[in-house]
Amino acid sequence: MNECQLKPHILLFSDSSIKNVIPYFSQLVQQYKGSGELNCLQDKPLEIKVISWNTNWKDDEDSRSNLTKLRLEDYHQAFKKNEQKPKEDYKCLKSYIHFYDKKHTTLSMIRKNIFHALLKVLRIENISTNENRLYTISNLINHLKVNSELNYSDLNLKVYQCCLKVVRNEKNQALSDLQTYIPVFISYFKENHRLSPKCSDFINNDKTGLDQSSQNHSSVSNMIEENNLKIEIASVHSVKGQTHDATLYLESFFNQGYGNYESERLRNQFLGIQTIPQTLGTQKTSHDKIIQSTKMAYVGFSRATQLLCIAIHKARFEQHLKTIDRDIWEIKDISS
Repeated sequence: MNECQLKPHILLFSDSSIKNVIPYFSQLVQQYKGSGELNCLQDKPLEIKVISWNTNWKDDEDSRSNLTKLRLEDYHQAFKKNEQKPKEDYKCLKSYIHFYDKKHTTLSMIRKNIFHALLKVLRIENISTNENRLYTISNLINHLKVNSELNYSDLNLKVYQCCLKVVRNEKNQALSDLQTYIPVFISYFKENHRLSPKCSDFINNDKTGLDQSSQNHSSVSNMIEENNLKIEIASVHSVKGQTHDATLYLESFFNQGYGNYESERLRNQFLGIQTIPQTLGTQKTSHDKIIQSTKMAYVGFSRATQLLCIAIHKARFEQHLKTIDRDIWEIKDISS
């Protein structure tokens, strides 16, 4: 983690005060900025992010009122993901970049979408297998592996780079990279092939139905102003590789197994009494949940260069973390 002069803070909230977590965080940032404990360059505003692992929308009113399964929208109801139900076939390349299954927390769904876009390009250009069958993701990969390891490696690298840009909300750059790469991709099958007008239309035209504001790095509702500070609200995945002056990590529900939240699965690490391998050695089940929570916490907690805050429900704190070392952690109770 980055070396912060300020102690990491834990903000304790209750069901009734959950909407106060982000405003309180902004007050802390303003307070430390005013006292000089949080350094601010005159020509550069503070980079402030609020992040959470589970950013899925709740599907109905019953789940929306169920505060035992917290998601980002419970803290900030206006959070939007600008998504529609994903499918395999779209009218333009840009749709494959914007409309993927966001319920998954890995790059796999974005990767799948990009491959579906490339398969559509092959269909438009009437490029098929030696058996005159349409390419699938699996036989496309096998074909490239067999015929050119270099082309196969280049494809994997390009797809991976585009996936990263999508999760970092650099969708326009990801789209541009794919538009440039597609003629190269086609050359793996037909050298000096000239793209058809239909394919050029698919690659370059925008038929997403999205307005311009929703194509930018974040929607208006995900950029808020609190206490004269601009704060972006985002997923943990989207900030990977970034650094911020101040970061607020909102704990969120993720399945069941050795607890449901980061504060439960990583209780021994918060208390400083076990390493992750030691916890995995003593806990017989739910290793995948513990490892996933560890990865998310590592990415989220290591973004801050000056101030890290973590929001934890007071009931979970009292149950698992009340003996935490307060010489290391600053505890702020905003539960009432």
